[in-house]
Amino acid sequence: LDGLVSEILSRVLGNYIDGIDSQNVQLGMRRGKISLENLRLSRNIFHNFGVPFDVEHGLIKHLEIEIPWSDLLSKPSRIQISDVYILALPHPHKSGWNDKQSDREEQKQKQKKLQKLEDTKRTRRAGKEHSSSLADRVVEKLIEQLTVHVSKVHVRFEFPADNFAAGFTLGDLTFGMCEIQENRAVVAKVAKLTKISAYWNHEQPILPYENIDSFTKVMERAFMGGEGEYNFVLAPLAIEVLVNINKDLENDMLHPKIDIKSILQSIKVELHEMQYNQLLRVIQWVTQYNTREHKLSDIPEAPIQAQPMEHWKYILTRKRDKVRKLRSILTSEYIDKRRKTRIEYSALWKEHILTKSFLKSSRLKELEEEL
Repeated sequence: LDGLVSEILSRVLGNYIDGIDSQNVQLGMRRGKISLENLRLSRNIFHNFGVPFDVEHGLIKHLEIEIPWSDLLSKPSRIQISDVYILALPHPHKSGWNDKQSDREEQKQKQKKLQKLEDTKRTRRAGKEHSSSLADRVVEKLIEQLTVHVSKVHVRFEFPADNFAAGFTLGDLTFGMCEIQENRAVVAKVAKLTKISAYWNHEQPILPYENIDSFTKVMERAFMGGEGEYNFVLAPLAIEVLVNINKDLENDMLHPKIDIKSILQSIKVELHEMQYNQLLRVIQWVTQYNTREHKLSDIPEAPIQAQPMEHWKYILTRKRDKVRKLRSILTSEYIDKRRKTRIEYSALWKEHILTKSFLKSSRLKELEEEL
């Protein structure tokens, strides 16, 4: 069980943290505790969530995970994270970007999804091999007694071309067991969050810093008041969330599967016209970036005010192509061709997995691009 948990944890950390030593992580977890300092976050973290921003600087000062393997049934497992600072900039949309790069990026995302599915299946198979009634109870107890503490999180998005910045902060988060319930089938969890805020500085220069130490100090200022430095659209607030989870829904119909109650004393939201307009532009930009159905080179270079007819032609062409594509995929010829392609791909993929080959055949790569 400890080996399976260690493998999963090291793979998860490796997806988001640069330079992580998987062997040290697995070794530490087998001993019951790992403590990592000054971790650098991966530049492409936001890409995994469809958000087109690059991490310019990403830092986790302290990460500690403790699992008491010798006494899992009585002692809680603990995760503690502190001082998480992320500065992100928009990913280049047009500059230095062409159709071939767009296709390569799309294929790269496909490969990540395929690898993720294969890792999930492998983990499930390994879990079945190690599964037993005792192991199931231990895993269930481990999750029930898990406690999480996160402090000082500041994520900031800067837009140098338009001279504005936005971000959010989290002062403190604690998540753990609540008081013992009379009904043992119901697990009670409580989450407390303090100093949750969001800001939008519509006229502010880029964050001034010279090195990673000065960057950390500048990001920490968000937790020291900052009324004059930050234009809060969501003023700092605190919230408490109670979660009751019914583990035995079949025999206990009186309690819902999940019951969530939140306690929020006050909330203040303030959004000015300039902030609202900039927010709409960002949403439009993100939506346009994530639209992969067209070639980026077709987008007019000039702004709408300069060449309105070119933009109208672009919009009408996009709509026409969507209609044609929708009609084509509903034909019997397309459906039959798609079915045969998927059957051929499945056979080649199984052969690739069974032979444990590191290199894919040219035909397999062609089908991956087509599908």
